[in-house]
Amino acid sequence: MGLSKGPAVTQLCMGLSKGPAVADLCIGLSKGPAVEDLCMGLSKGPAVIQLCMGLSKGPAVTELCMGLSKGPAVADLCMGLSKGPAVTQLCMGLSKGPAMTELCMGLSKGPAVADLCMGLIKGPAVADLCMGLSKGPAVADLCMGLIKGPAVADLCMGLCNGPQ
Repeated sequence: MGLSKGPAVTQLCMGLSKGPAVADLCIGLSKGPAVEDLCMGLSKGPAVIQLCMGLSKGPAVTELCMGLSKGPAVADLCMGLSKGPAVTQLCMGLSKGPAMTELCMGLSKGPAVADLCMGLIKGPAVADLCMGLSKGPAVADLCMGLIKGPAVADLCMGLCNGPQ
């Protein structure tokens, strides 16, 4: 919890992304409010990229998303993700499991979906996201959030163009 308020979280994530430790950390985080504190700190720096690179290679992304969807941290995480290549890494991992549903359920309840889509339409991540969405009910949850703002237009523009 203390890590999320300083640069130490960056160092921690840089180390975690290089091994299986990230899975153990996320499994523990998803069972308490610590995941929100960690994500709030991650969204303000490059650490989120390091964490996502590690998460996309294992089942930890499911655990993290399950925790994120239950609080406001998902908004903070997406704001950070939309500004870099980390969104691609996260989506590649999400499209391979049920985590997509959990994340979308959280996204549809706030403005974070707009920030995420703005990042998605700038790269091939939109293709990975849609491949995952088309296989489950998550697309309904995401669309419910999208139809309340201009983000749906941005997402569709990316979808029609396909992977860049």
